[in-house]
Amino acid sequence: MPNAAYNQDGKLYITNAKFKHEGTYTCHVTSVTGTISASAYLTIHGPPGEPGGVHARGGSTDVLYEGELELWWQNGPKRGFDVTYYIIEYRSYFDPRDFWTVWRDDIPYRQTAIELEKYKDWRGFVISGGLSPGSAYQFRVTSCNSQIGCSPHSSPPYVYYNMDSAAPIFPPDNVGGGGGAEGLLQIKWDPLPRSKWGSQSVSYIMYFRRQSDDEKNAQWEVVKTDNTYFNKIVGLDLYYLPYTVKVQAINPQGQGPNSTEVTVMSAERLPDTQPSFKSAGAVNATAGMVYWTPIPPTREKARGAIGGYQSPLQAKTPARQSFSHVVFLYRASP
Repeated sequence: MPNAAYNQDGKLYITNAKFKHEGTYTCHVTSVTGTISASAYLTIHGPPGEPGGVHARGGSTDVLYEGELELWWQNGPKRGFDVTYYIIEYRSYFDPRDFWTVWRDDIPYRQTAIELEKYKDWRGFVISGGLSPGSAYQFRVTSCNSQIGCSPHSSPPYVYYNMDSAAPIFPPDNVGGGGGAEGLLQIKWDPLPRSKWGSQSVSYIMYFRRQSDDEKNAQWEVVKTDNTYFNKIVGLDLYYLPYTVKVQAINPQGQGPNSTEVTVMSAERLPDTQPSFKSAGAVNATAGMVYWTPIPPTREKARGAIGGYQSPLQAKTPARQSFSHVVFLYRASP
């Protein structure tokens, strides 16, 4: 029971109340002339109770949904304030057990009304977009009010609802590359997560072409591969040149969207020239300063991005015995 305190003003104060203490309370006063009583309903204000009965309408483990499904649930206790919005989360069959993704966190209460009179105690919303075909999903719902906050998310058990297979709806991420041996164009990307394949298998189509003034009319070179990388020998003369690259996923049902086009540079070559020595001098007994003219930052001379210089030094001991070492001097950024 909560704590009850009486005051000289004739009022009853209930403190440290919890949600389970909500209900009707009656106060009886007995005197020599008889007994009187008064009752009041105690409402505990707080976040709403968790939703229940979360399910896909007409759903079962045998139904295949094509791109969308209608999720239904019932509200928990109001706890003093009306629910104003909902949060819907999902996880796929291929996600870790405790990994949930927020599908939407701002679904207005008014948009979840069920028009059928016999289901007026239910709420519902169509989940459309963001769900990969060929996967299975579980859902949970959280209720929120604007005054205090949100309920716990709906409780297990969670049922998997299966999406029908279709072409991938997501492109590969982190398309890039560059580097490698002289004469090489190296391209790579992240593998598409299993939950985004859209089917039982996936491969990739990679497009690339060299950038030029007439690039819009240039033909794409197209490569289909099961790998997440591609190396092409472009030749020593085509060193450090920009190529436009994009990648898409493909499965037995069709091709997915292309990734954003990115620029990838073919491999560098060793510089064609060398820096020229200018001067050197002592700074103190243990330090010196060397000056040189850097290589011009052109493709023809630098043959890439100059990352730094190395300077071979030679010193002599008092006994005129010589030794040498190399000092590497790097700039902060290419």
